[in-house]
Amino acid sequence: QLAKARGDAAGAAEAARLEKEAELARALADKEQAEAEAAAEKAGRLELQARLAEVGERAADAEAEAAAARAQAEGLELQLTEASGRATEAAAAAAEQAEAAA
Repeated sequence: QLAKARGDAAGAAEAARLEKEAELARALADKEQAEAEAAAEKAGRLELQARLAEVGERAADAEAEAAAARAQAEGLELQLTEASGRATEAAAAAAEQAEAAA
């Protein structure tokens, strides 16, 4: 009976040890699950940041193109103003010459 009691006690101790190992394994699995979820959230945030940066970069490119177009338009306006002034001067000179010839 003593041997049986020892065997039962050893079996109970082994069962308790295995149960403790199972609890530790569950706790570790829960921790790893939480870490995986946190990593997925971080990856999602980083992806969103990358998309926002890309949109911002495209917006900056569009602004630069718009500024270049404005500068070009201003340059063309200046050229037009200068050409108009020269045409006015040429017309006045032609009118003077016509008067002098008349």
